[in-house]
Amino acid sequence: MHYTVEIDDNTQTGKSLVNFLKSLSKSTKGIHLIETVEDKGLLEQMKKSAKSGKASRAEVNKTLKAILAN
Repeated sequence: MHYTVEIDDNTQTGKSLVNFLKSLSKSTKGIHLIETVEDKGLLEQMKKSAKSGKASRAEVNKTLKAILAN
């Protein structure tokens, strides 16, 4: 079974919990911490990736089209 928990890291408790989970995920195979971002943040990260060469412009466009199709 998999669980998804949304944590707002703008609070002290949220920050502490995220730090704990990051630490735990490094030493435990069954725990994976997957960070998500808001749409605006995602766009900024995709722009940075395209500019840095981490992702091609075509890959960024493909991802955007897939997101908008949903």
